[in-house]
Amino acid sequence: MQDIKELKAYLDKQVVRDILESLGYEFNRVGQFRLRDERTPSASIRRDGLIKDFGSDWSGDIFALLQEYHSMTFKEAVNYVANYLGLSSVDVEVKKAPRFTPKPKEEPKPKYDITKMYERLKSQKESLGVKILDQFYNDLIPKSILAETEHTSLKKMIGYDKRNESFTISLLKGDEVKAVTIQRTKDGTKWKTYGKKSYIPYRVTLKPYVFVVFGMKEILIMESWKEPYIGFQSDSVAKGIANSPQGAEIKEAVADRTLILLLDNDTSCFETIEPISAYFSNSAVIVIDFQKLLFDQELPKGYDFYDFVMWCESLKVAELMLNDFITGYPFYDVSADVIPVLAEVA
Repeated sequence: MQDIKELKAYLDKQVVRDILESLGYEFNRVGQFRLRDERTPSASIRRDGLIKDFGSDWSGDIFALLQEYHSMTFKEAVNYVANYLGLSSVDVEVKKAPRFTPKPKEEPKPKYDITKMYERLKSQKESLGVKILDQFYNDLIPKSILAETEHTSLKKMIGYDKRNESFTISLLKGDEVKAVTIQRTKDGTKWKTYGKKSYIPYRVTLKPYVFVVFGMKEILIMESWKEPYIGFQSDSVAKGIANSPQGAEIKEAVADRTLILLLDNDTSCFETIEPISAYFSNSAVIVIDFQKLLFDQELPKGYDFYDFVMWCESLKVAELMLNDFITGYPFYDVSADVIPVLAEVA
């Protein structure tokens, strides 16, 4: 065997599956497996041996997977596969070692009118009646927090879906509806998104820091709090920031500011640190450790910024705790020795 092409000839679907199983990956009865920390497996192997993770923007061959998820170099990945196939004594010539770069994911043109959907959900919310609507808001954001916020943005963002008997959160840019998400608890789907799943809402002020949050409820909190922020609808959007059509615009807007990552307590969200730090190279990046912030309490998997604010029962308390924590140094400093103070104005 002289080059990588001959090695690839061995890599059909079954061989790739065998290699992955040797690494500890578990397949369900339809041949899907988990590449990320997710409840439902969404990755699978095609007949030609290529791998696609339908829950994110990732796809590639076994060599790309070993590089991306097992920190191997291209040559190490080739040698690992060769050794597994019993070809360790064969000199595999690696002519080139490309790093896998995901292509920007093109979102399909929707078969629905997102603006009409938004208006319908807003109308259904308004038909609930004052008492039910008050309870509805209070279940989502307690009155103690609502009293601290300006309600205009909340009223524009929150809707109600009668079919699922659940609230909805919409993302808008001015008067343009970018995305509508519906909490579909009946069918086991946490959120169903319509419109632009990759849309990234953000706000930059004169303050020298910008919070980075993950998830729809967290974006809702930031919109009502009026603090500078970048909001990712999902971890996969954050991981693909380098390919986002908004990426360059946001990078320029937050230049020389400190990004404060308010991460969910799970592996997938922590995996966003590296791509965010790499892309926003003109900003310092620090990560809030909620476990340390909450006096080393053992936090459940998935604990997030929304849970933290609900625990505080006040945005002012949350702000004070974050300020004390950041200025007290007990954070994971990713890129620079920059200590932002929340009360400071550049």
